[in-house]
Amino acid sequence: MGAARTYRKMFATLVLGLLLLVAALIAPGQRAYAGEGQPASYTDYGSRMQLDAENLTPIYGNQIKDGTYTVAVRTDSNLFDIVDCQLTVTNGSMTATVTLAGRGYTKLYRGVGTDACVADSSEYAEHEEDGNGRYCYTIDVPSLNSAVEVTALSRRKNLWYDHHIIFLAASMPTSALDASAQQAVKESSTVKDLPNGVYTCYVALEGGTGRASLTNPCQVTLNDGLGVARIEWSSQFYDYMIVGGKTYYPVNDGGNSIFEIPINVFDAPIGVVADTTALSQPYEIKYNLTFYSSSLEQKASTNGPGWPVVVVVAALFAIGYLATCIAAHRSHMTARERRKK
Repeated sequence: MGAARTYRKMFATLVLGLLLLVAALIAPGQRAYAGEGQPASYTDYGSRMQLDAENLTPIYGNQIKDGTYTVAVRTDSNLFDIVDCQLTVTNGSMTATVTLAGRGYTKLYRGVGTDACVADSSEYAEHEEDGNGRYCYTIDVPSLNSAVEVTALSRRKNLWYDHHIIFLAASMPTSALDASAQQAVKESSTVKDLPNGVYTCYVALEGGTGRASLTNPCQVTLNDGLGVARIEWSSQFYDYMIVGGKTYYPVNDGGNSIFEIPINVFDAPIGVVADTTALSQPYEIKYNLTFYSSSLEQKASTNGPGWPVVVVVAALFAIGYLATCIAAHRSHMTARERRKK
């Protein structure tokens, strides 16, 4: 009996010791992570923007035709800048290959940092380099027009930084969306409540060699929430542009090249291709254009009433003035006649 009691005490002590060890490991600030890195604390972050997706209707893979498309992406931080996104849709499933502006993150995980730390390494999106040496990552996409949680592993600090991104359905070619998705995109337009008309709008240009520029502000025509931009390049040597898979040609004969192109989305980069003949041979260059809805300002109408209306109004005014003068003169004469009597 004494030996059995001793063994029970030893077993209880061992169990208690294991429990205390586990408690120490999972205590705040002392958690042990099985994966790579640790989650960044709020003090590690710079400024982050609040992404508003409340007015956007989620679009799912079964509403999109199979294929690969260039899609605009909003991010919550300039430090997590996505310069290109290729969305691939296959049998209702979507994946995105996103390209970041820098090389500061080595891995991407679809989720938050606390989960990435304990995830198996096979769940990480490893970086690959594009032709410009920028890092690319491929992740699954549950839906467009929804805030998606991603976390990125910092090369320098070995910390996972959480971010929200939104893949914008409005930047998709209309032909790729089914009828319900097209209607949802139209209703979700950020400028759908603005009256139809001609506006000025500031446009940002990214890509290329940095030598080309666009005249700002440009002219934007809104019609039921859809926009058409009239943009002017700083060169006369652009002979066509490709936007959303469609080719557009200059609308002017002389001077710098001017194009009228559709705006599928505001406040997010739109991937375009512009062909230049300024080099030894024609060369297609990729650019990103961002049209800022906050800068939209409706232009005053230049269509006046026309000279016939002006003449009629002036004539009526002259007749009215003459009639008033005659009436006053008659009244004055009548008063003089009364005084004479």
